[in-house]
Amino acid sequence: MKLILSILALMLMSGLKAQTFTYQDSTFSLGQSKTLAPFTIALDCEYIACNSDIIDSLVDFLKTHRELSVEIENHTDTRGSEQYNIEYSQKLADEIVKYLIQNGISKNRLSAKGLGETKPIHNDQEIREMDQAIDQELAHLKNQRVVVKITKIKKE
Repeated sequence: MKLILSILALMLMSGLKAQTFTYQDSTFSLGQSKTLAPFTIALDCEYIACNSDIIDSLVDFLKTHRELSVEIENHTDTRGSEQYNIEYSQKLADEIVKYLIQNGISKNRLSAKGLGETKPIHNDQEIREMDQAIDQELAHLKNQRVVVKITKIKKE
């Protein structure tokens, strides 16, 4: 399964001057999002180990931008029970936060939220209406994603 790591920057305070951040050769400002490198989950590989390059780049980004607090959101597709998907997505979000903490990011700057199948990019009806099985699978994979949301910018 592939997960899409997105950075979603939210403007939290009115009047805040636009700031630009660079992550994995992508530049974004508050209020913009970027789709970044895919995550992979393999049956024979621990989740974090399979994705350590991507998560390590997030560690580096957060070490560079110590003024940022972030929320790790994990999303699934609908191919499991709603309860299972919520619990599974929370577990994966928690694992990413744990890894970030183990690699020097303060837990006070981090939160995790498992959203399961509650915010799909493609809903089930859209997927069923796709002609090709490969397109249906790709749509499910787009729903499985990790979003890193900037929740706070600490004023220096």
